[in-house]
Amino acid sequence: MNPNEFRKEFSESIRGDSFSPILESLILPGGSLNTLQALQVYKEGYLARLTQALGEKFETVWRILGDDGFFEVCSEYILRFPSRTYNLSDYGERFPFFLKERFEEHAFISEIADLELKLSEIFHLGKNERVELQNAFHEANPEDLRLEFHESLQFLKYAHKILPLWKNRKSEESGGFPVYETQFILIGKEGNDLLVREIGEWDWKFGRELSKGSSVLEAVESSGSPPNGIQSVSEFLSGLTRASLIRGIKIS
Repeated sequence: MNPNEFRKEFSESIRGDSFSPILESLILPGGSLNTLQALQVYKEGYLARLTQALGEKFETVWRILGDDGFFEVCSEYILRFPSRTYNLSDYGERFPFFLKERFEEHAFISEIADLELKLSEIFHLGKNERVELQNAFHEANPEDLRLEFHESLQFLKYAHKILPLWKNRKSEESGGFPVYETQFILIGKEGNDLLVREIGEWDWKFGRELSKGSSVLEAVESSGSPPNGIQSVSEFLSGLTRASLIRGIKIS
């Protein structure tokens, strides 16, 4: 058996439900362990490391399910979606999808997982350096103004009010079930810190249109009447500018 074949057999045994008989004659276990016991040690270590990686990324889901429930779900997920990368911080990208199937009657669990996955991805981006753009807004008409957003900025929409559960994920008090009511959330990176904020429906629509490349005027027209007129537009853009989430301005 060549090295590549051995790695394949070993990997499949560690990630599967049973061990390959071929390995018994190829592995020399240490101490008093036999081959199957040695493979079991490797398997348990593999599961533990991936479970830890999922736990660090999906803290709120862990808190909701409790230790036993979370570990059981992780074990099922790991067997179905084994790791394909050496970087454990990349593991778990299909966890929200898996939870959506696993807990069909409690869709908020997969929504929280989706939020936590996106925040984890943003967290690992580089620092969002400050830029000064305040004066640039006065140099063009709204119909000519198109904005370039920082790569971390996202406008999210969920069917449940999940943000309180995420904010209280380290609290010992039970958060209960979230309210079944649409929630709009803005996330991004401000410096080295995560920015997570609930926004209104108009802000979400406006931000989404701008992120698609629409001009400020086009985005306003597509989003409907701002709740407070021009003040809503000004406050929205000022907030993004202060957080340096607007990286550039195009005048077309």
